[in-house]
Amino acid sequence: KATDISSAVKDADMVFEAVFEDLKVKQEVFAEIDGNCSQRAILCSSTSGLSPNDIGANIKHQDRMMVTHFWNPPYLVPLVEIVPHDRLSAEARELALAFMEKLGKVPVVLKRDFPGQIGNRLQHALYREALYLIEQGVADPADIDKVVLASFGPRFSMIGPMEYFDSCGLDLHEKVQSYLYPTLCNAPEPQKILIDNVRAGNLGQKSRRGLYDWSNR
Repeated sequence: KATDISSAVKDADMVFEAVFEDLKVKQEVFAEIDGNCSQRAILCSSTSGLSPNDIGANIKHQDRMMVTHFWNPPYLVPLVEIVPHDRLSAEARELALAFMEKLGKVPVVLKRDFPGQIGNRLQHALYREALYLIEQGVADPADIDKVVLASFGPRFSMIGPMEYFDSCGLDLHEKVQSYLYPTLCNAPEPQKILIDNVRAGNLGQKSRRGLYDWSNR
């Protein structure tokens, strides 16, 4: 058991960073990791959205730098999104991929660095539209959750959205998108309902109130 970075990483073959989502802090941590790890160590960040190129901008061993985003809770959710640094070597990528598979995870390697990776972009598109429906007086949070849990939630546990997309027929989706897309939320910034709640101290479960009242739950 180590209490400092240098002793923790000196003999490690793989290093996983899991500090909070602050680019400057992550850069400082990786600079220390890079200066104390072995020449063979693979360097991984658990970030769910920051760029491995930004996180590893100041390290020497960029050929061994990547993001390995374990989805929470990792003991239940198998996905790991692997995002390569632009200078990542093929050898380091394959070693990381093999290690994740050995752990029983389901790794997906992105073809290139992209903000929010795959999963976060998909779920935040859903969050944005859900908040928009609340703001527009269409439904309350509980009904939105019911719709997801009783429809495409269970559906997408068995079939992926792109496979389902093909199964319905692209011509059908073209027709639906032609009238639906113009009405979808395209907010470029955090939405008012979110900002208002944060400013009021309603942060969700941890503050006992958010979109739901958690005081008796």
